Amino acid sequence: ASVVVCVDPGAQNSRDADDSPVVAPDRGVRELMDLFLPGMPFCGLGGSSTESERRSLCRRLLRKNACSVVPCVPRLKHALNWRAKHDALFSERRFAVAGDYRVIGADLDRRPVLYTCMKNQLLPYSQFRDQQVVTMLHAIDNMPGGAGAAIQICDLHGMRLRMADLNPAPLVEWARSQENYFAGMMLEVIIIDMPRMASYLKEAVWPLMPAGVKQRIKFMSLQQAKEHLETACDAEVAGRIAEVMEQNRDCSISLEERQQTWTRVDHSGTPVPMVAQS
Repeated sequence: ASVVVCVDPGAQNSRDADDSPVVAPDRGVRELMDLFLPGMPFCGLGGSSTESERRSLCRRLLRKNACSVVPCVPRLKHALNWRAKHDALFSERRFAVAGDYRVIGADLDRRPVLYTCMKNQLLPYSQFRDQQVVTMLHAIDNMPGGAGAAIQICDLHGMRLRMADLNPAPLVEWARSQENYFAGMMLEVIIIDMPRMASYLKEAVWPLMPAGVKQRIKFMSLQQAKEHLETACDAEVAGRIAEVMEQNRDCSISLEERQQTWTRVDHSGTPVPMVAQS
């Protein structure tokens, strides 16, 4: 296990940007947004995305690429195509519950904290993407201006690898989305109690991961994670996450009982049902 190293979301992550002019953030957003005007290359891309959504995406990409517009352009195109591919998911925000992945709180800088425990995995990882996307959208909803960063906690306690989970493709696709549509959102990814049996998947996926994602992944023990959260979050949030982690390790609490406690927090920090009521 190791100590978490925070990576600045605005740090330079692209060799392409080294030789590209750096502009003020507002000017960069304007230049990228101009690509959506009639007759311009990105007009009509991005499915049903709104102007506000596209503007937030441009801000995230600029932060990711140190306010250099040139490397943002191909990443923006990739993100828009990916967004269009999942248009219904973005519009409806409905998903089959694959586990307990949700926004569980925020740190002292109001950055959303996302949490999931593999003990609560209900579906193969290949069917987990929809819930991941909607949870990331919830995190964006909670960010001032929709362009901040977040902390992700992956608690691997109780992990059960299925044959479908041995395919690294879904993990790689998700990692690449973190470099484009959700660019710069993951300040750090804390992986807790990684079991030895998961080493195969890590070895298969690690060489395919973007370098920027690798930098933000840190492996920790349960105790290290608790100590880190006590300094990163206020007492209420740190206590809530610690309680959830302990609950997931309590063999006397059934899955059904744990499911009753699966709530997320909205932009005001108020706990709401993890899945919207129909």
